[in-house]
Parts: sequence; structure tokens; C-alpha cells
Amino acid sequence: MVYASPDRPKRVLVVERDYQTRELIEGYLTNHNYKVTLVRTPEEARTNIAENGLPHIMVVDSVWPRMDGIALCEDLRREVCPLPIIVMVANDSQETIVRVLQTADDYVVKPLQEDILILRIQNILRRIADFSYAAQPPIRINDRVVIDPLERCAIIDGIPKALTPIELGLLMMLLKHRGKPVDSSTLIANVWWFSDDIYEDTLRVHIHRLRKKIEINPKDPQMILTERGIGYSLRA
Repeated sequence: MVYASPDRPKRVLVVERDYQTRELIEGYLTNHNYKVTLVRTPEEARTNIAENGLPHIMVVDSVWPRMDGIALCEDLRREVCPLPIIVMVANDSQETIVRVLQTADDYVVKPLQEDILILRIQNILRRIADFSYAAQPPIRINDRVVIDPLERCAIIDGIPKALTPIELGLLMMLLKHRGKPVDSSTLIANVWWFSDDIYEDTLRVHIHRLRKKIEINPKDPQMILTERGIGYSLRA
């Protein structure tokens, strides 16, 4: 049996046009503590990377009507992109594998086997010492607040304020669901993924500290709002 690394979950971008295969891969990866983003085409993958930065690793199908997965790999390599890539192939003919390995880091053969896919991903990630390529670019929340995940800080009116990993995690979760309430249990499960012993009082304390760093008036918050009986929302 393959077990996920105890490190913070790595982000995997999956590029697969078949719905059932996407769902299958998502199940495999979430079972092993990876954060998964699913897209249908290489074009959608490029858009996702442009908007959200590079994931830690990408898993891409090899065959597409227009730009195929290998061509996507070639494009990324021409840009000197450090993103590690695994290509899914329908057959392991010598011609196919040679072309894949000229641009990608590894391959898996369909139909996929869970343990093989997870092992290939783990083997690649284990060799990487610096994951700074996967840090998300600065995110502007409004005219006065910018979040820099790489530097782990909030830039308030041009002045950086350091964020703890928990504070950054809370902000990123709320930003992901911007404008919508996020229930407390979801915040706890995603931000304190490493612990089963966190309660709402702890969440409340960290929200209070975060408000003191980014709100104009923490006693009258206008960005991070309390949603009574639910949790919190980012309304900036």
C-alpha cells in the first residue's frame, strides 16, 4: 500500500477530457492527501496556470483533438518551466514513450492503476528540493490589500505584514470561496489538515488575529465577516 507524505499537501493539476477518468484520478489523489485541480483541455491548463501559478506537478493525457498533452509539455519546456509532468498514454510503444520522455518527467499507461500513479508522483516530488516554482503569485484583494503567498505576508497600503501559516491558510481558503460563507468545519479541516484536535474557539482566535492585521477597524470588520451559525466569509 502507498501512503502519502506527511508534508503539506502538494497541488496536482490534472488535464483529462474524459469525465470518468478525471473523477477516478481525483479520487486516487485525494485518497493520498493531494490537492487536485481538474481541467479538460491543454488550453484550460494554460489558463489555470496563468491565473493560479504552477502546481507542484501536472498529470496530462497524451491525446487531444488540437494541442495534445505532449505538445503542452513541449511548450512549457520551451518557456524553461520547472513544472514536473507525468503523461498518461494509451500504449507503451517505443515511439510513444520516446516522445513522452523527451519532454515529460515520466509516464503512466491507461487504464490507470492507483498505486503506480501515486508512486510515480511521489518519486518525482521526492527528488525536488525547492518547490518555490509552485508558489502562487501575489493576489490583489482590493485597493489596499495584496496577499503574497511566497513571502507569506499581507501587503497593506504598501506595507508588508507577516502572516503565520495558519493566517495565510485561512485567507487563501476564504479567498477561494470569495463572497460566499465558508463553514467553520471546512476551514478547520483544510487549514489544520495536520491535526484532528482543533475546535471553533481556536479558529475564532486566529480570525481575530488576522483581522487585526488586515482590517482598517478590526472591531468593525469589513473584509472578513462572521456568518452567524455558519462560519466566515471574505467580502472585500
